[in-house]
Amino acid sequence: MCCEPAIAPNQVAIDYRIDATAALLEGMLRVVYAWQSELAKTMSVNAIQNMVRVPVPVAQGWSVDDYRRSIDLMMQVWERWVPWIGPPALIGGGRAASRINMLKPSANASILVYTLMEVRIMAKTATLTIQQWGNSLAVRIPAAVARSAHFEAGQEVEVTTDEVGVTVKPVGPRKLTLAEKLTKFDPATHGGEAMATGRIGAEVF
Repeated sequence: MCCEPAIAPNQVAIDYRIDATAALLEGMLRVVYAWQSELAKTMSVNAIQNMVRVPVPVAQGWSVDDYRRSIDLMMQVWERWVPWIGPPALIGGGRAASRINMLKPSANASILVYTLMEVRIMAKTATLTIQQWGNSLAVRIPAAVARSAHFEAGQEVEVTTDEVGVTVKPVGPRKLTLAEKLTKFDPATHGGEAMATGRIGAEVF
């Protein structure tokens, strides 16, 4: 929801519209999820994704701090719908983003762009602190990084060391996502049912 002064004349109004923008995103994701789930009963994954698309999240605000809070709320909403959706491939900026750019292109605009970029970068990299865990050391892998690496709880991984540091990689082929499984589904090959044995007892088919 737009946060221009004519519509949001004070910080209370701006905060309300930022909160409402996140609530609208949640509502849209619920609608899209419901439609995609219903269509999945009779249509292919590719057809569904082309027909009912996941919305592009939009950050709103008037100041850089407003935009940062809007992005934080946006990502909180987005995280609720993983793994149905991955990290947002595109993030929209409200009209105030152009105002920030015109006023102080070397300061506020750079901060805003960097904040938007953080959302994309955090899915691939993270700066962590090594913690003591009994007699061992451990780091906690952030959820966005784990999704990007296709890691999940209970998964077996291999840890190797070199001169630079430590590498963690999965053991064996990674587990396919539901979308990937559906893409590989071939009704001609996998459709219907088959009995490996004959009838046993008084079953009626």
